[in-house]
Amino acid sequence: MKVAFILNYLSHHQIPFCKAMNNILGDDFCFISTMPMEQERIDLGWQPNTSYSFELKSYLTDSARKRAYEIADIYDTVIIGSASDSFIVKRLKNHKLTLKYSERFYKRGYFPEARKDDDIETLISKLDLQ
Repeated sequence: MKVAFILNYLSHHQIPFCKAMNNILGDDFCFISTMPMEQERIDLGWQPNTSYSFELKSYLTDSARKRAYEIADIYDTVIIGSASDSFIVKRLKNHKLTLKYSERFYKRGYFPEARKDDDIETLISKLDLQ
């Protein structure tokens, strides 16, 4: 099983999980960072990571960005947090296993047009992902 984890950047919050996934899956695990860490976080004491073999920094080059989108499309499972939904639209249309998480769901709601009894087909049609 190939698993991709897509976030804005790799921080100390995700490193233990990513190392464990890498130990279990090896090259079948990829962390995709979509932007460099903000100076504000660095000023708070967060350490911008050096380099991990499992990380793909999609913001560095066009080829890295293209590879990130390819991985997002073809991997068996994608976990996505603070990153553009453009990485998962194609996956959702193809009904691939995609896990989206965010603390923002609880702050302001994620899909205001969705109702709690909607199934995935109804939600996809409401979001115009067809």
